[in-house]
Amino acid sequence: MLARPQVCQACISFNIDAYPTFFWSDYLKKYYFNQGRCLDGLGLISGDMNDAASQMGIKLAQPFSYTPANCGSSKWTTCGIFSTDADAKKMQDWATQQANNVWMESITGPACSSYWKGWQFSITSTNGQCFSMSASSRACAVDEVPFPTHTKCKKDQFSTPFALVPYVLEAGKGRTNGTDLYCFQTYTVSGSQLVDPQNKCAKSTMLNKIEFYADETFRRAISGVRVTPKGGKSNWLSTSWGAVGMSTFKVTPLDWTIAQASQGEICFELKNGVSIDDFCLGEQPDTCHGSIFDNSLDCCPTYPSTLLLQ
Repeated sequence: MLARPQVCQACISFNIDAYPTFFWSDYLKKYYFNQGRCLDGLGLISGDMNDAASQMGIKLAQPFSYTPANCGSSKWTTCGIFSTDADAKKMQDWATQQANNVWMESITGPACSSYWKGWQFSITSTNGQCFSMSASSRACAVDEVPFPTHTKCKKDQFSTPFALVPYVLEAGKGRTNGTDLYCFQTYTVSGSQLVDPQNKCAKSTMLNKIEFYADETFRRAISGVRVTPKGGKSNWLSTSWGAVGMSTFKVTPLDWTIAQASQGEICFELKNGVSIDDFCLGEQPDTCHGSIFDNSLDCCPTYPSTLLLQ
């Protein structure tokens, strides 16, 4: 009597392998990797696996499926059972390609969003003996922009204690129903987080202003800027632009201390229908580049900040 082929239980997991240790990282993790997005992601993977198996003529002993219990804080998993090891191996290459070309970006959004800098994701199988596949998040080139244009200040990130959180949040209506708020946050770094702790820029103590790389054709599309230092009251600033041709929108004056800048907030009030992608310049979609100046104006670390997907 012939032995019955051994079935292969295969599980596929989306994993958060590493992420930066800043205050905003935990917020981003909880905001973005919620149960709803988990169920959507596992639904995509499961549906694709089941459909592809059918198209390949592979009969699954148990289709890929999942429950909310499969949604962990750093790992989401869906499992299925192949009737034979041979059937499982037929799908390995297809699953790897699908993970690289479809699943990863469907779950994380655009691979090069500035808020994913320093994060590492993977999609892996958990039973390598009969079904082995893996995919990793792609590394992105640094999005260099020709900004600021009016000065030769030091623009290296983390050259001063002041930094810009890498995501922008939609924050509802502005002062009128005809405007919308888009909010940035500042944060601070110290010690080994600074690229050169002994440099003059690393010893900066005041955040003087922030200048953004912006499209001058939208000068009339921004009606004001709401600024809020940590622990302080909100204040509205008038709009301020650099010289014509400099593509510079200024948020000034700020004059925040390190404590005030540790979780400061800056909100653009844009007219309805004008997006962050319209207002800001640069190759990366939905992204603004902000240069943070200290009081010497010699130091201007420049950071990208991308609109966070809803």
